Amino acid sequence: MNFYDAANSSIPSVISCSASVFTSDECIETNQCSYSLHYADNSGLLAYFASDLFYFHKILRTSLIAKSSTTIIFGGHYNVYLQSIFVHERILPIDPEAFANSGDRGTIVDFDTSLVYLVTEAYESVVNAINVVVSPSAKQSHQQSSHAISFLQENIAEVFPTISLNFAGDASMNLTPTDYFKDMGFVDGAAKWCIHFIRRNLSLTTLGDIVLKDRIIVYDLARQRIGWANYNCSLPVNISITSDTYDVTQASTIYHMLGLILLILNLFWSQ
Repeated sequence: MNFYDAANSSIPSVISCSASVFTSDECIETNQCSYSLHYADNSGLLAYFASDLFYFHKILRTSLIAKSSTTIIFGGHYNVYLQSIFVHERILPIDPEAFANSGDRGTIVDFDTSLVYLVTEAYESVVNAINVVVSPSAKQSHQQSSHAISFLQENIAEVFPTISLNFAGDASMNLTPTDYFKDMGFVDGAAKWCIHFIRRNLSLTTLGDIVLKDRIIVYDLARQRIGWANYNCSLPVNISITSDTYDVTQASTIYHMLGLILLILNLFWSQ
């Protein structure tokens, strides 16, 4: 799997401010429709709108479809029903109401957020459980910020526990130490690892990209569900689909779709 690369496409074109689909009185100077976004983890991006042509090699039976165009929208979040958290195969004493989806409470999977933001009750339980498992094998770093906890440990896989996020429908997401730690280099000759869980004083738990990497995310829009499977995303993806209604075949004819996409300029900032 590869990221979208506008430089390797011969078709992309920047949508100008004079285009009917997007109009703005603020970008006449550059003649590009740009935008900026800020995320929950205090990061952000600056980007611009463009159009490109996408090709699909796997299609439904040709008699059932025709060439068409649509809009492609990237980003957004999905509400999920987190019910409990296990650390080292033991359930943590967290009130399920801490994850309940109601009003401004609940749990979301957010593909625009990098880290994992836990409500205070869940954060304290997770960190305390990790400390119980690793103490005294791993040394907690004293050079830590108010937002993250760091440990000095050569091999985190041998010491730190697996964390399981358990959702409604008997779905679980197992996080290994390499999923929730980031290598921060060396301090006084010892490897430093920073935990990717951040305490959130608000009532919303956010699961960001760090726990979604190396997973294929599957969307069932009809039933309002998402799922995932562990996968090395640097490898090709082979998809097998069965259907009682449609025949899914490989076709030499390529159907294409003109979509509106967002080209990210790699202008990120953090606070």
